[in-house]
Amino acid sequence: MSLSNQTINNLASAPTSEVIDYIYQDERWCDFMQEIIPDALDDKLGEIDEDLKYELAVCIMDRICFKKVDYD
Repeated sequence: MSLSNQTINNLASAPTSEVIDYIYQDERWCDFMQEIIPDALDDKLGEIDEDLKYELAVCIMDRICFKKVDYD
């Protein structure tokens, strides 16, 4: 027996906030962001000063967030 898309979405809504909290508390999230954002800056901006890249990466990381979306 398979579940409808609506039922799956309803079931997914319940733990969303807790899963987001879990991700933010896991050091792997921070490690990943510290690796991927400078790579993305290199790709999008080309070669820039390392100090500037670090400052930009920190600001961008602060702006990236997960949020709960209502799928009703």
